[in-house]
Amino acid sequence: MRAHKPMRRSLLLIHPGALGDVLLALSAIRTIRAAFPTHECGLIAGEQVGRLLVACGEVDRLFPLEQGSLAGLLAGTESVASGLRSWLDQTDVVIGWMKDAEMSLAATLYALGAGRVIIRSPFDSGCTNLHQADRYLEIVASTVGEERTAGPLRLPEAILQAATASLAEAGVRKDHMLVAVHPGSGSLHKCCEPGWFVELVARLQALGAVPLLLAGPADTEQVQAVRRSCVVSTLVFEEQELISVAGLMAQVALYVGHDSGITHLAACLDLPTIALFGPTDPERWAPRGGHVEIVSGAPCLCNEWDRVQACTEKRCLRVPIERVIEGCLGRLRARAKSTSAAQFRSSLSCHA
Repeated sequence: MRAHKPMRRSLLLIHPGALGDVLLALSAIRTIRAAFPTHECGLIAGEQVGRLLVACGEVDRLFPLEQGSLAGLLAGTESVASGLRSWLDQTDVVIGWMKDAEMSLAATLYALGAGRVIIRSPFDSGCTNLHQADRYLEIVASTVGEERTAGPLRLPEAILQAATASLAEAGVRKDHMLVAVHPGSGSLHKCCEPGWFVELVARLQALGAVPLLLAGPADTEQVQAVRRSCVVSTLVFEEQELISVAGLMAQVALYVGHDSGITHLAACLDLPTIALFGPTDPERWAPRGGHVEIVSGAPCLCNEWDRVQACTEKRCLRVPIERVIEGCLGRLRARAKSTSAAQFRSSLSCHA
């Protein structure tokens, strides 16, 4: 009789945050995995970002929030689905970046077989670091250390090929210099006026670039407002799954967008990124890397989110477009040097 192969020991990470928050935890996730190289890594998170991280090999298995994985744990041992229950029976370490004030979540995890449980919110006042990515790492440092693992997300070839086919179907040629532009964010209070993006699109088109407008689930109104006002027709990709958006973004030369999850995705893909910050603090929330440039308007004077929502002046979102165009030019010139887009290089030289 053949013996059954023993299951590998496992880890479980819990992150109920939105796209950008989860991507800010990527360095911490990689540090955890490096500390337990023989363990399988499970993740409780939103389905879209979770599927992306599984496809890129950052985690091994997803337990989607949308299927009640976390809700079951919070409800007690009897409410936990069998797949997650089996996973926890092999789990040596659980790390949850969230509140557990009454320790009920930790109690359920221990009862289901978890070896060690660390549950702490990155918004905890006891965290000593400022940047959110450092806070995620700080929470696990006592268990796995603080060594950071850098490097871009690596998309599967099938996703890249599908994106290439989608662009070709939309009429994009291989010699086009694409610039991804994301006029939305998780909140309209972090967004520049649509007219600002209309001018940006026109200026990019004048340079010979091909702007590609991206719309997330909450961005349709903002993106359509830009699209309607553009003099020259503009490519728009909306209602795409996150992993498809990532594939499209991997084809572009440059990305411009607000403080949003899509902007963090651009930075994680190692794209030259111009991030527009207004009421949120880039020292706390900005994506990192030499390929990222932060551009803001006047310093925000609203020290609470209620004041941000009530503010009508929006000084912090009056981002100087000339500075953004200058940043675009520099990055597009660098990209053009490594391509055969002679016509594009000629157009750029006219704006030197």
